Amino acid sequence: MTPKEKWLNAFENRHGRKPSPQEFQAAKAVDFDVTDLVTPETPQAQEEPVTQAPQAIAEASQLDAPEVQEKTKATAVEAAQPAFQGQPEPVAAASQQDKASIIPPTIILVGAVIFLVVALVVPVPLAWLFVALSLATATAGLVFFILDLKKSNKVLSIIAFAVSLVLFMGTAGTVLTKQLLAVGSQAQEAIEVIEEVESNDSGKDSSDIDNYVDEDAAFKWTEKDFRALKFSNKYAGTRLTTIVKKYGKATRGTVGTESLTLDYSGKSGDTTKSVSLTFRKDDEGHYVLMTGYATNISKAPVEAQDSDSYTSNWTKSDYEALKVQESGEDSKTGTTLKDIVDKHGNPTDVQMVINNSGNGFGERLSITYSDYDTEDKLQYVSLDFEKVDDSFYLTYKYGSDD
Repeated sequence: MTPKEKWLNAFENRHGRKPSPQEFQAAKAVDFDVTDLVTPETPQAQEEPVTQAPQAIAEASQLDAPEVQEKTKATAVEAAQPAFQGQPEPVAAASQQDKASIIPPTIILVGAVIFLVVALVVPVPLAWLFVALSLATATAGLVFFILDLKKSNKVLSIIAFAVSLVLFMGTAGTVLTKQLLAVGSQAQEAIEVIEEVESNDSGKDSSDIDNYVDEDAAFKWTEKDFRALKFSNKYAGTRLTTIVKKYGKATRGTVGTESLTLDYSGKSGDTTKSVSLTFRKDDEGHYVLMTGYATNISKAPVEAQDSDSYTSNWTKSDYEALKVQESGEDSKTGTTLKDIVDKHGNPTDVQMVINNSGNGFGERLSITYSDYDTEDKLQYVSLDFEKVDDSFYLTYKYGSDD
C-alpha cells in the first residue's frame, strides 16, 4: 500500500469522510504523513481493508490537476483579501503628514532672513519694528519645536528654532550698533561745535604756514567730509584750526595778507586726489573757510578708458558742432555729456570736481580724448561740463585744430 493510500484510509477512518482539496494538498506537502491521523483508540485501522480505496485514489489523483490547484490558490487569495479591504494607505498618509510638518519651519526660516535684511536697510527707528518681528519668528520657532518633541520628524523644527534665534540676535545687534553709531556721530558733532565755540574765544590764529603743512601728511578726505564743511563769504565758515585738528595738516600751503590756502593731495592707484581750501581772516584774527574744491574724491558719471586702446573718431565738423552752454545759473543749452559719450565713447582722461564758493556745492567735469597716432582725425579734444539738475552740459571746449 502506497503512502497516499495509507493516508486516505487513515483520514476516512478518523473523520468518516473524504478529504477536501485543501486537506489533501496539506498532506501531500508532508509526504502523506499519517502520524496525526492514527490514534491509540483505532490502531487496527491500518490493517483493515478499504473497499473504497481505488475510488478514493482515483478522486485524489484528480486533485493534482492544475484546475484544482488554481482554484485552491484563488480561494486562499479571496480568504486573505478581507483582512486588507477598507484599510488606509499608510505610505500616502505619512507623506502628507511630512509635507504639512515642513511648512511652518520653512516659513519661520524665510521670515527671519527677510526681517534681518530689511533691518539692515531701513533707518534705525523703523528697524526696531523688524527686530520685534524677528523676535516673533524666534518665538514661533520655539513653539513648534516644543510641539514636535514627541514626533519622529523634528529635525527641521530644531533647525528653524536655532537659526531664527541666531538671526534675531544678529538683527538686534546690528540695529543696536547702527543706533549707537548714530548717537556717537551726533555726540561728536556736538563736541566739535563746543570746541569751535571755545576756540573763538581764544587768541588770533597763527599766520605761520609751517603750523599747518606737512609734506608727508596722509590724505584722509572723502566726499562726505568735504560736503560737511561750511563755506561762507561772510566769516561764518569752518575754522582753520578745526579742519587741521580733524583732517590733519596739508601737504602744501600759501599765506597772504588776509588769506591762507591749504592743499591736500594723495594718490589712489593711478588717480590723484586733492582738496584745496581757501580761508579768510576775520575781524578777530581767525581764519575761516571761504571757498574750496575737491578733485576725484567723488564718483564721476563716466569712466576713463585706456589711452593705448583708444582710436579717435573726432572730425573737425564733430568738434565744431559742439554747443557751449550759455551763461546762466540754470542754463541747459550746451551739448550734454551723454550725447558726446554715445557718439565718441569713453574719454581717455576724467577729472571730477566738487566746488563751493560760499553759495552752495557745484559739480564740474573735465574729460579729454587723446590719440596722437591718428592722421585724419583730431588728435586731442578737451571738454569741460557743469552739472545742472541731473545732467552735465558743455561749458568749455578745446581741440587740437584750435
